[in-house]
Amino acid sequence: MGELEWYASHSGFTGFVLLLENTNAGGSSTFYNLGSQSIGSQYTYALELTAGKLSVTVNGAKTIYTPDVSFVGDQFYFKCGNYDQTAAAGAITTTPYTVVENYSVVVNHQ
Repeated sequence: MGELEWYASHSGFTGFVLLLENTNAGGSSTFYNLGSQSIGSQYTYALELTAGKLSVTVNGAKTIYTPDVSFVGDQFYFKCGNYDQTAAAGAITTTPYTVVENYSVVVNHQ
């Protein structure tokens, strides 16, 4: 349904972007800028899906999105990690944009 992503440059923007799938069929999505963030800086975020609304909070700034009705009744999961889209093949490197340090992760399913 949605992914919180960080881009060094997304349409000239550096920072967090929400990728929100347009339908549960996949294939098309919309990007929303969520705030600038410099590389190497710590940040906080929260994702919450309640009563059909997706709440995304980055560094205290909260935005609420209404996903397409095709997602009603779907099951969702949370994962946290670095899914580097710049590497084509080969060994993992420590070049900027490929290292992520998690200081704390709390997942709550109700």
